[in-house]
Amino acid sequence: DAMHGEQSSGSFSSLLQKLQKYCAWRERCSHEVIGKLKELKAGRALSEQVLEALKKDGFLDDTRFAMVFAKGKLHANKWGRIRIGMELRMRRIPDGDIRQALEQIHMDEYIAILELLAGNKLRELKSRQDEYAKEKTARYCIQKGFEPELVREVLDKNK
Repeated sequence: DAMHGEQSSGSFSSLLQKLQKYCAWRERCSHEVIGKLKELKAGRALSEQVLEALKKDGFLDDTRFAMVFAKGKLHANKWGRIRIGMELRMRRIPDGDIRQALEQIHMDEYIAILELLAGNKLRELKSRQDEYAKEKTARYCIQKGFEPELVREVLDKNK
């Protein structure tokens, strides 16, 4: 009846179905799924059961999440490894998975993205006759999570 449905979050199977859809929509991490379970007011024991089932059936995998997240943020958002690592830590991804996700990024590809980012920013600033264009570009790239030494190296090459 309506009153029971109100305060309880439903059965294991209905919860599991909801969370399978949630995980199938896009790659999720355990932290997000736990948040969703809290939102659905699932108790601790039920939440742990659902979490285990999602992992067992391949709907949830923090290592895979970290890999997909790192690649996606590098390409779509032009984030550097520092920013990606920080964002993964905020999602409570284990350090080993973060390390693995960052190591999968090929250095040539990484530097090519940094060069593109820096080149675009530099052109944008120089078109405004900005005398501090290089300095501002370096700051911009570092804010995006690229390693300061690498940023300087790339900017020195593009004199």
